[in-house]
Amino acid sequence: MRTSPFSQFSFFVWFLFGMTINQQTKYLQEIKQREKSEVMLRKNQQLLELFVRRAPAAIAMLDCQMHYLLVSDYELLRARLCFLKR
Repeated sequence: MRTSPFSQFSFFVWFLFGMTINQQTKYLQEIKQREKSEVMLRKNQQLLELFVRRAPAAIAMLDCQMHYLLVSDYELLRARLCFLKR
């Protein structure tokens, strides 16, 4: 069951109503800072992915369980060529 945006908004207003003005200001500033941080993180992730994918070298990023996270296009091309030679 989905809640309506109005009920979420009314809860938010009720939540802020119990706070002092300084607490409300600090709370809203923390939300804005978190949103800015999330935007910067997404931009950095996109930049890293673009760098890895377009690098003129074989680059692969693996996690702790040795699963591929990112692979450069050059590495994919090299792997295909090696597979075709067999």
